[in-house]
Amino acid sequence: MTMHESVYEIAGDDRRLIQLCRDALNRLAEGANEALREMATEVLRGDLDLRAAVNSDYYGAELGRAVESFRKYYHGLSPADRSELMEEGRSLAARLITSDAT
Repeated sequence: MTMHESVYEIAGDDRRLIQLCRDALNRLAEGANEALREMATEVLRGDLDLRAAVNSDYYGAELGRAVESFRKYYHGLSPADRSELMEEGRSLAARLITSDAT
């Protein structure tokens, strides 16, 4: 699946950032939020500019709500759970860094 060229412009030549964007968009495309599924699918298909989506009233508001929801979730975690979540993030980042996929 070819992503919209805006993703490549944002990530530059960094294959890790491209893969991170692709992974995040795939997660959104499979998620519960209908608007974010639509947005991610369109960006992944190459039909929607990522910058335009983020700056739009509709998708931007949905992304803002998702970020706020995560912030509340994160702040409600115990220190041990936060550490575990951070380690999962580090592990994912390490896999992306060593990934050859773009």
